[in-house]
Amino acid sequence: ITEYNEAETMRMFEEQGRNEGIGIGEQNKANEIAESMIKANESGDKIIQYTGLKKETVDKLARSLHIVLVWDSRN
Repeated sequence: ITEYNEAETMRMFEEQGRNEGIGIGEQNKANEIAESMIKANESGDKIIQYTGLKKETVDKLARSLHIVLVWDSRN
C-alpha cells in the first residue's frame, strides 16, 4: 500500500493543469496566426508550414472567414 501525500498530489495536479494551459495557449496562437495568414491570402500549404496546424483545421478556419484557400496541387 502506498502512502497518500496530499502536497505531492496537489503539485502534480497543478503541473498537469499548467501544461494543459500552455498547450491550449499554443493552439490558440497558431489559430490566430493562421487566421491572419488566411486574411493575407497566403496559400494553405504555407499556413500549415508556419503554424503546424492540420489541413482540416486550416480549411475550417478559412470557411469560418468565408474564404477559399489555394492549395499546392502537388500535395
